[in-house]
Amino acid sequence: HCVTGVQTCALPISEVFEVRHNQADAVFSLDQWIEKIKDVDAVFTTGVEPINAAVLAHCTRLKIAANMTVGYNNFNVADMTKKGVAATNA
Repeated sequence: HCVTGVQTCALPISEVFEVRHNQADAVFSLDQWIEKIKDVDAVFTTGVEPINAAVLAHCTRLKIAANMTVGYNNFNVADMTKKGVAATNA
């Protein structure tokens, strides 16, 4: 079993963490988006899903958001910084 830190994990991520996905590339309304991520610690975004004050007000567990695209126009970095949420590209 793997733990966070320096150890290497050879298990599929879904065996260690709860994984939710959007294989259909559905586009969510703001309310749907908040409902999908309100109880997660981390999220990958495709560059269209916002991470801003309105979203963060409902996502108190969120620690990191990573865009799977170039750039971060959908991230309000100031809002994320105030809430202690890291922003990165994946």
